[in-house]
Amino acid sequence: MKICLAALAVLALAAPSYVRRPPCKRAVQHAEKSESPSTSEARGSGSAETSNAVPWAKLGRISQALDVTATDSKMILARILELKPSLSDGLSFDIAHETARWSRVYGIRWQLAVALMWHESRLDPWAVSPTNDYGLGQLHGKKYFRADGQPDVPSQVRYCLLHLKGCLDAAHGNERIALGHYNAGSKCNLTYADKVLKEAK
Repeated sequence: MKICLAALAVLALAAPSYVRRPPCKRAVQHAEKSESPSTSEARGSGSAETSNAVPWAKLGRISQALDVTATDSKMILARILELKPSLSDGLSFDIAHETARWSRVYGIRWQLAVALMWHESRLDPWAVSPTNDYGLGQLHGKKYFRADGQPDVPSQVRYCLLHLKGCLDAAHGNERIALGHYNAGSKCNLTYADKVLKEAK
């Protein structure tokens, strides 16, 4: 028995001890600041069900935004297929979804976004112009392709609409002037703008 106890004592001393590092002060402060009052109260009361309660107000806000995006995506999809019925299911889905997302983020009419990409590339994410303009929005020098050679549709849509947003801001919200500058840079091609606006019904 003494031999066994001695062996156990030796093993205990030899075993590595793992000490859990305490959280840094900044992380604790951030967690406390982001913690909701209801969660704090729940922790104090020791109620596991209350501490894991669903934030219904937040859920409602996000769900509403998702519903709007889904509704817009369906309308955009219908317009895309009206313009280009031969577009594959995958590309139709991606372009519709990303256009709904980024037009909402940048406050741009989705009708205008689709009309712009139609005139720039005929909704072809592989499109390349003689002046090295690439993708759906024909952005100069920006390829926006993935490592596997496939087009990066989310990035193409996002930066197309970001560029359009910049043009709109510079034109104080005037869509015609903004489109003219999107196409011609410092010049303003109003003939092009009028064609896009006609499609943006």
